[in-house]
Amino acid sequence: MPVNPYNLDMITKICNHLNTACAIITYRHNFHFEYANDLYYQLFKYKRNDGFNYSLPYSNDYQKVKNTITSIIQKKEEFLEIETQSFNKDNDLIWTRSRLSFIYNNQSVYIICLVENITENKKVLKNLEISHQKYLHEGQFKAAIASDALVSYEINIDDDLIIEDIIENTVNMLKLVDLNTNCSYSEFLLRWTKKCVHPDDKNKFYQELHPHRLKKLFEQGITEVYCEYRSLNATQKQGWVSTTIHLLHVGETNKLFGFVYVKDINDKKIHELELLRQSQSD
Repeated sequence: MPVNPYNLDMITKICNHLNTACAIITYRHNFHFEYANDLYYQLFKYKRNDGFNYSLPYSNDYQKVKNTITSIIQKKEEFLEIETQSFNKDNDLIWTRSRLSFIYNNQSVYIICLVENITENKKVLKNLEISHQKYLHEGQFKAAIASDALVSYEINIDDDLIIEDIIENTVNMLKLVDLNTNCSYSEFLLRWTKKCVHPDDKNKFYQELHPHRLKKLFEQGITEVYCEYRSLNATQKQGWVSTTIHLLHVGETNKLFGFVYVKDINDKKIHELELLRQSQSD
């Protein structure tokens, strides 16, 4: 809409009274930064005497913003909303949403920019996206490792909990040691050691898979723990099995979890032990 160029002073006064960051840009052949209110400078942590005088809204996406605004002006459109990444004076990355109004006056264009800091919103969305991707990855990962396992389950190591039933061939292995879901993981280890693990493997099983050791190993950068031992299975038959625990931090609380799967390695282990016996007798 046509406007007298002297109205720039009036627009500036209005800008000063707004309760949001506001900047005024003019365009003839180039963009020229005319004015910004105090909230605009505060948004980017600058002061007026710092020489903060950019020809476009301060943005790491400079060329994208410039091209978009130029296209709007060529089409004589009056409004634009755009999200950009920027760096403030402290070199912190921030996200902003700018609502631009274009006022056309003969050969000049006034651009009024209302700018909102949406950094926290972007962080929340990013965390949700990461959590979703992580959840999908963990689901696919668990499905893959459980495909040839006797049993698989999840443990909360920081809170010392088994958070799901341990099912082998429709048998709930927790009930074999008189426990239920959300029981103590260390208590399960203790009871399973006493009742089901071969006497020669009891200490190894209990110590190597104990949550205190799992935490220490993770702190050292180890994310996978492996243990071979003899134990009873769902049919109360004893044989060689292996337990593997993948360690990782999960969710916003960043707690340490473990994905556990147990495999039948009886035939493989018996073969290995036979080869070892033969080699020692030669």
